[in-house]
Amino acid sequence: MIILLVVGLFVLAAGTFAGILESDILIVVCSVAGGLILVSLWKIWNVLQKIHYRLLGIALTDSQLNTIVKHSGKYVVESDLFDVYPDSNTLYPLVMLDGELYIRARLFRDYVEQEEHRYRFSLPDREPVQMKFSDRYVPGAALFGHGDQVFVSVSRLGLTPVFYKDRIRLE
Repeated sequence: MIILLVVGLFVLAAGTFAGILESDILIVVCSVAGGLILVSLWKIWNVLQKIHYRLLGIALTDSQLNTIVKHSGKYVVESDLFDVYPDSNTLYPLVMLDGELYIRARLFRDYVEQEEHRYRFSLPDREPVQMKFSDRYVPGAALFGHGDQVFVSVSRLGLTPVFYKDRIRLE
């Protein structure tokens, strides 16, 4: 469907140029309107395609996940239940995917053990939680890798985030 974008931009540019050369405002208006309609149709097609993929449960692409992580809020994390790694001034992205909140597993470095593709989180005064690592995000994943980062579901650890401006408290 990239053809819609290419043709739309061509109609917009060539038609506007031709209209200016001919001093015909009708050609300029029609080419601008036609070009913008084609570019808009291309954009609508892309949005509908993404919606279609999400409804089918197809995993996000790396590019889509990069955008989501990049635009996710970054917070200082605090907790009375465990010590935050490396300290309480480090900003961590809190990522919302399919209605689930994820945070970097690095936060729990002192409480996690890894054995092949299994991670075991042992937070103080709580039952240990085992999770299988997925090398990419799929809907419902408890633990997944993205680039050089590992993200873990906050709720699967039995934690609840409480928001305070640029800070969150995990309870």
